[in-house]
Amino acid sequence: MITMEHNNIGGVPAAARRGARRAPTPLRRAQYAAIIERMPAHPWRLLTDYLALSGERLSEAFAHADTDIDPGSGACEVARYWRRLGDRWVLVDSPAPRRIWLPEGLVARLELAGTGEELFRIDGASGPGLLRRYVRRVWTPAVAAVSDEVLGGARPGVEVLRVTCAQWMAEAGVPWPVIAARLGFGNAAGFLRAHPQVLATAAGEQ
Repeated sequence: MITMEHNNIGGVPAAARRGARRAPTPLRRAQYAAIIERMPAHPWRLLTDYLALSGERLSEAFAHADTDIDPGSGACEVARYWRRLGDRWVLVDSPAPRRIWLPEGLVARLELAGTGEELFRIDGASGPGLLRRYVRRVWTPAVAAVSDEVLGGARPGVEVLRVTCAQWMAEAGVPWPVIAARLGFGNAAGFLRAHPQVLATAAGEQ
């Protein structure tokens, strides 16, 4: 099975993080909209939409060059990711390489000049630097601002966007194997074991 168990974003292996806390419950659309409204305008909202609609890990999304996406078909090659090794970050080949297709409306909003430069560069920051800035200065404050009002006091991390993507796909009737492959799992069983809350909340859709 293809997984990214060794992806240690933040210096903690993914498997260890999952064992230490419950996997996040997918956001309802109203909850997602409330979080977005608390973020600075474009390009931060575009970046958040990209994460929620692609289902990619942050380490994958921030590794993209603008040539990884075909503006005509929306095909996106997920081939690399940022891995933290000690006190430094290195760009390495993904253990879960895959091709996904992005929604036409999302692709139209991206700047795809075909230069080979970073897909996401905001205020001069890209890669791990932009990842940290997004989590600390954009996502976390936006979630905190609406936590009591629409999240029942919860303050989910950015990983909730991946399960939210899976939830939206399930609601649209996309088969579990397709959802699992999009998120980088080798099979549906492995995906559902890792994210049982998606199965629970979308059980009536499939």
